[in-house]
Order: sequence, then C-alpha cells, then structure tokens
Amino acid sequence: MKLRKLIVELNELEKKAIKIWTSPEGYQYRYIKGILRGDYKGVLKNYYDPIAKALVGLFKKYPDNTGNKILYRGDVIEGYLCSENEICKKFMLNNPIGKNIILDDTILSFTYSKDIAIKSYTNSEKNKSNNCPTVLYVLKKRLSTFLDISEFSMLPHEKEVLCNKGVKFKVVNIERKENNNLIYYIEEVL
Repeated sequence: MKLRKLIVELNELEKKAIKIWTSPEGYQYRYIKGILRGDYKGVLKNYYDPIAKALVGLFKKYPDNTGNKILYRGDVIEGYLCSENEICKKFMLNNPIGKNIILDDTILSFTYSKDIAIKSYTNSEKNKSNNCPTVLYVLKKRLSTFLDISEFSMLPHEKEVLCNKGVKFKVVNIERKENNNLIYYIEEVL
C-alpha cells in the first residue's frame, strides 16, 4: 500500500497525534513517551493519553509505507560515569556485535536522511562537547511495520519514520569513528 493510501485514511485524532509528536515546541513527544512508559505524572495526562493511544494504534491499522528503505537514528550516549572515551568503550562492551537490543520501550523515530540523524545528536541539548559520545544507528533489515509520517509532520524536511514500541534489533556491525562517534548497523529481529 502506498503512502497516499495511509494519508487518505488517517482520521483527525491520528493527524493531530502526528502533529503533536513532531511539534518542535515543548518537546511534547516526551510526554507521549512518558504515557507509553507509564511514568508520566503531569497534569496533562488526560490530554496526552488519547494521543499516545492513537500513535500506537497506527501500527495495527496501517501497513508499512516506507518501501524498506535504509533508516537512520542518531543519539547521544549517556548514562555512564566516566570519561567520554570510556563511555564509548563501555557502550560498545555492553552492546557488542550479535547482541539483541531494544533502543527504546516506547515509539521511536528514525529518518531516511543520514544527515538529519547526525544533526539530531549534534544539536541535542545532551551534546555537551565535540567529544561527546554519539551513536548513529543504520537500519537496513526490518520485519515489522514502520510508518513514514512526513506528510503530516510539523517538520516534514526531517523525513521522519515511526517505529512501534519495544521493537528488538540485532547489532550486526560497529564502526568507531573519531571524537567518540559510533556507527551501529542493526537489523530487526523477532
């Protein structure tokens, strides 16, 4: 089924959910992620709950519309109490080739654009220095539904693709680049 079919069938709540997920104002996607994890305690729970449910519902209602193109995701590596170089080494030790990983327990964003993925961690508030450890995920093989939401996005130039919560990936290769930058080649596993 082509992207056009998905777009024609989206209802108003689904369109609104995509707009809120991709809104550059206030990092609203974080509230949605909190709802999906079950740890959001804010006063807007009743507002974001139907939005979160609508986004998760997209994966049951619509088929993949990405044409199985290569996807990218960039992130800052954090959570280790050591030097930036040691953070990179520990991340690689904890996530070696062959290991199955879950990148996030909630909905996850990828992009068709390697440059956009790199900008996502370069411009992140978590990026503290030029040597800040980062990872670029390159996803070539997928088994489940991924949804290109670009046409309804507040930031259509980001070419955003959503992945359902809890998807597992296998690390198939790793490259370590200068300045503590890693490239992780991953593929989806069941």
